[in-house]
Amino acid sequence: LLYRELNNVLRGLKDVGIQVIALKGAALAETVYPTRALRPMSDVDLLIRKEELPRVEDKLIGMGYLVDEDKKAWFKEYYFNLDFSKNEAPSIKINLDIHWDIHPPSGSIKIDIDGMWERALTVKIANSEAMVLSPEDLLLHLCHHASCSHILTGGLRPLCDIYETVQYYNGTIDWEQVQTRSFQWRINKYVHIILCLAKELLGAAVPDAAVEALQPDHFDARLLGWAREKIVADRERSHISSNIVHFWRARRLKEKLAVSRQIFSPEVIARNYSVPPTSNKLYFYYLVRLKDLFIQYGPLMARLFCRDERLTALVEREHRLDEWLAPSRSETCGLPGR
Repeated sequence: LLYRELNNVLRGLKDVGIQVIALKGAALAETVYPTRALRPMSDVDLLIRKEELPRVEDKLIGMGYLVDEDKKAWFKEYYFNLDFSKNEAPSIKINLDIHWDIHPPSGSIKIDIDGMWERALTVKIANSEAMVLSPEDLLLHLCHHASCSHILTGGLRPLCDIYETVQYYNGTIDWEQVQTRSFQWRINKYVHIILCLAKELLGAAVPDAAVEALQPDHFDARLLGWAREKIVADRERSHISSNIVHFWRARRLKEKLAVSRQIFSPEVIARNYSVPPTSNKLYFYYLVRLKDLFIQYGPLMARLFCRDERLTALVEREHRLDEWLAPSRSETCGLPGR
């Protein structure tokens, strides 16, 4: 169903002269994996040029897709993607994630989107002509997405993507360009740690020299072990929010208040509960947010206050790893308030 609908979308956008780069699952399943059945996905990610967004939105709405009108303005201004959905059947929904960038538009990371478009390759996706990232850009995107956007919470699948990509493009990947762009985009630490894990856990054919060249200065080798633990984490660890970690680790009241402001920011409330940022209803949803957080994290916080040694040690490691992964304490790679 996803690929049938993707075929319709790609052809529809091509008919009105809109170029598209297929990202992640849809592109990987059709190119680097031996068969698309080996790469499951729950939605389809497509990259467009930002100036084409109004035309893309009009076309998709004309094809029966819906977009959350309450969230749309916030995502257009502060983020880099917009979600569209379409009910294919009473219990089946097709989700399209339309990107115009792969990282928030501010902060220390500087992704060369224009260069990605220039280097993109034309292939067949879902029996329709589309573009995919060059091998080097694909590797950089996968590493950034796994360790920065998802903070190592995607399990083994991102490492499988790396493994298959390296295997498929074996002999044609320009590892010097991978290194150069990693430093230019300021993502070398994310690329380093994901390539290390893919090489160690799955045997990905990544050259030792490439891994060593990407290693950040003063790299703490324990981080790799903590990252490995997080990749194969049990349910308890997967439920630990980075904001809960920072709140617990904050030693001063000023620091705890800073984390609280982020968790209860108007943008977070508006996004989580589909309320316009200027609506008076926002104040009511502060109470709803407090209730939801108490239900979700109350038992965890109680164990921390009771000095559960195992959980406290886990939170300490999580804090160290999260601090290292974040571009800066004022910027996160994922959505705010996670």
